[in-house]
Amino acid sequence: MSPEREQNRRNSIRAQRKSLIITILVASLAVLLFPFLLKSGLLSAEDLWQDKNPYGISIELREGEILKLQIREPMVVDYLLEGDLTDEVQIKMVPDSKLFEFLPPADDTRTITEKKDARIRSRGRLVMDLAVTIQSIDQNTGTVTFSGTKLLAYQQGTARQAVQVTGRINAGDIMPGKTVHSSRVADLQVVIQGG
Repeated sequence: MSPEREQNRRNSIRAQRKSLIITILVASLAVLLFPFLLKSGLLSAEDLWQDKNPYGISIELREGEILKLQIREPMVVDYLLEGDLTDEVQIKMVPDSKLFEFLPPADDTRTITEKKDARIRSRGRLVMDLAVTIQSIDQNTGTVTFSGTKLLAYQQGTARQAVQVTGRINAGDIMPGKTVHSSRVADLQVVIQGG
């Protein structure tokens, strides 16, 4: 081998050794400084992963927003109907004294009074759509608390009916169009007053 070629080979080996030493020094310096940079906050980043159900419907919800509650509930109503009318029957028993002369005289009068009371059981289904307002959202559990009121006045305002609704639902059970079915609501209270 020529001396020039030998010199080039040696220079190449020296350059490779230098770059290897520099790489090792930079890597060891980075390993030593990395924990200090993390603790000081110079190297911080937010997690790109957000835990969510890819099969669920993702709806952005805020307090004060309006949901559509669909109430479809069976109900049984028992009530006692008391009537003001009473039927009164009076029976007079007076035997004919000419036919029954041998019997002692008898006079019997009875009164039967019947009061009209009835116990009635009615089965029905409460069907109603009602707009409700989100009161709070629990970020840990995803529970949405809502309430709503509807006031119906008819006969020129002389007859009123007020409907008050409260309940809790999981945010994942809210359907498209921000619709909520009553069968999925926990602690559902429907109070109807008036009539």
